[in-house]
Amino acid sequence: MRWTSQLILEVLKDGKVVEVGNDKLERIKDIITKGIVAVNIKISAFLEISKIKTRIITLQNDIKSMKYDIGSMFYQLWERNESDYSKINDICQIIQQKLKTIEILNEDIIRLKNQEKEVFGGKKIGYEKKDETESVFICSNCKAIYQSEVKFCRKCGNKI
Repeated sequence: MRWTSQLILEVLKDGKVVEVGNDKLERIKDIITKGIVAVNIKISAFLEISKIKTRIITLQNDIKSMKYDIGSMFYQLWERNESDYSKINDICQIIQQKLKTIEILNEDIIRLKNQEKEVFGGKKIGYEKKDETESVFICSNCKAIYQSEVKFCRKCGNKI
């Protein structure tokens, strides 16, 4: 093996020693670096989307609880023959705010997925139906996102 000022790596290939020069090492380094960056981007997007989905589930559970509370309040008002629905109205407004927040969070998920697709190539997701590969369907009730066409929401049963 000869030594030069260039970095030389010996690789065993089929029982033979092969010299690899700096240019090939740089290419290998670039490939590995790109792979590490890609994995980092994927993991970051996955973690961020997971956080958002957890927040959405928390909001959906809050809404479910509030709807139950509304039912109980309404029944108590009916039982006492009262007609002051102000507390029920307040809860309904809070539910509407939570639903808007869920919608924004779902848009954030789509934005993150589209950013990932920009980096790695692929078709972007959108709200408008362009063709079967780009369609996103969102439940108007619970705001669940579906990548393929569905007739009913799998979470709440609402017709889509």
